[in-house]
Amino acid sequence: MLGMSTEQFAEYVEPIADRRLGQLDLPEQYGTDNPFPWMSE
Repeated sequence: MLGMSTEQFAEYVEPIADRRLGQLDLPEQYGTDNPFPWMSE
C-alpha cells in the first residue's frame, strides 16, 4: 500500500486476518490491535 512501510503494512494485515478467521469460526492467530482503524472499513 502506498505510503506504508513494510512494518506498518504487516501491523495492518494481522488484525484483518484475525477478523477473517473469526468470520470462519476459527481462532485468532495474532491478537494485535489495528493501528490504522480508519483504514479497516
